[in-house]
Amino acid sequence: MKKIYPYLLVLLNLNWFTSAVGQVNPLDHALLDSVRHLSRSAVGEFSYEIDTIVFLEKDFQVMEVSLLYDCYGDLCTMTAKGLITPMADTLNPVFYDILQLATGDLILKGLRKDLQINRDIEVVKSYDRFGRLVNGLAVFVENGLYGASDEFGKVIVSPTYDYLEGIDSQGRMAAKTADTWTILFRKDLLPDEADEDIEEDWDLEEGISLIKVQHPQSRLWALLNENAKQVTPYKYEEIETFPNGTAAAQLDYSWGLISYEGEELTPFKYDQIGEPSVSSHIISKGAFMTRFGLLSDEGLELTAMKYSMISSFPIFSDRLDDFFWVVKELKGDWGLISEQGKVLTPMIYEEIEIKSYDNPKGLINGSWVELFKK
Repeated sequence: MKKIYPYLLVLLNLNWFTSAVGQVNPLDHALLDSVRHLSRSAVGEFSYEIDTIVFLEKDFQVMEVSLLYDCYGDLCTMTAKGLITPMADTLNPVFYDILQLATGDLILKGLRKDLQINRDIEVVKSYDRFGRLVNGLAVFVENGLYGASDEFGKVIVSPTYDYLEGIDSQGRMAAKTADTWTILFRKDLLPDEADEDIEEDWDLEEGISLIKVQHPQSRLWALLNENAKQVTPYKYEEIETFPNGTAAAQLDYSWGLISYEGEELTPFKYDQIGEPSVSSHIISKGAFMTRFGLLSDEGLELTAMKYSMISSFPIFSDRLDDFFWVVKELKGDWGLISEQGKVLTPMIYEEIEIKSYDNPKGLINGSWVELFKK
């Protein structure tokens, strides 16, 4: 039961509110009344905005009410939206978000149901939940079962699964029935790899990268491999999967690296682990990520956390027949290191210029010198 502190309880006076912001129509009153009811406490502070959403060839106004209220002694924000149209009184006037499909249909995300409406403000479909579009697909729940829709509202995966998770860039998704996971993929999101003879949009597909899944109750994450085998327990606060088969996972607000087999390759001590570049990851630590280093795919630190800056990606040099990074030492100057962290130049340059990958130059004592000697 939430503890409500009396000094924050300020009742919302609709008469005062009307005089302060101008005439409020009946839908506005319904929205404000509903928000006050749903918050189950009085409102401490609030703001009121009218916005316009382009709905095919029609414009409709959306009213948004933001409320600041007490929860467990802290101030929390609640936002509710209402669609202002002549027919809006036929719908639940309170929504916390409004999404738009490629067809122009709107998804009105409510507290108990999500509604899909067309340009005539007619309810096309009702969902238990309709998620945000990720890589062109959205997970929805209908009658307690999970399915997936594309950006046009077309059902791609019928709602027959107990759980669906993880639409990744390869078009893959993990589907669960009872205790069995299945990896699904959509062939039209894999134009270079899909078999043209496959008639179904979805089927089993082997992949390289792991796929992350979230526990519906604890909201913690786990990893599956391409055979739909769960290789980690549900224990991570967030996971980022990489195309080389590794993944970065967050545990107790710090990040570590996980192998394809689910082995924790590093301690969870980093503030960030970047995507792999060839064979190494940029890692960072410190307030506002002020110290950087390199980490191998096997979880070995290739450099100490001694750089204040590292280039966004490694650069290939034909002269070296290898990749190199541009780095700046903490309280020091610039230099170059290899993909594996080997120091290639002294860290003595005030600035480094790369107009030609095979001929980078460094500024020292006012003069530019070539860093890779012929």
